[in-house]
Amino acid sequence: MTKAFLAIIAIFIIAALMGHCKEASAKDYYMDLGLSIEDENSYVPHIKIVKEATQDDTVHIRLANFGGNIWVGAILFNAIELSQAHVVMDVEAPSFSMGAMLACAGDEINVQPYSWLMYHAGSSILMGKTSDSVAMLDAANRLSRKMMQQCTKLGILTESQITEIENGRDIYVFPEDIK
Repeated sequence: MTKAFLAIIAIFIIAALMGHCKEASAKDYYMDLGLSIEDENSYVPHIKIVKEATQDDTVHIRLANFGGNIWVGAILFNAIELSQAHVVMDVEAPSFSMGAMLACAGDEINVQPYSWLMYHAGSSILMGKTSDSVAMLDAANRLSRKMMQQCTKLGILTESQITEIENGRDIYVFPEDIK
């Protein structure tokens, strides 16, 4: 019986060294980003969890989103991308615009069979001097391109599709389109 016990312990040690067992302290977190990305203050608890999660943790972020503000999206994108945890973006329903961009922020994406992602050039209502508006639009376009380039790493968009989006075309990506 002692040899069998030692053999079982040895198997667990080998499995742990090979990465097949998570530590007992590893946690799974689940959160929902809501229907639109607008008020940055409503995401403070989400950002706290994502930033405090460790490399042994997994964070699942549910997306079923109509899109929203690129600046608030950038706050969320940064927190997700910089997280030490393994972040899984779960697309549960069609997600548009910033919601679709955020789908590319994580380490992994799961797109449910009856959902899709829609990417398009951003829209804006800017006020102020023309030169300031032009500079703001340029900055937003650069940020948008940077976010969409993350989508190429996950096999969601290609560089040519990003160029098409920048030229005004809407791109719809279905689960079966993801490579």
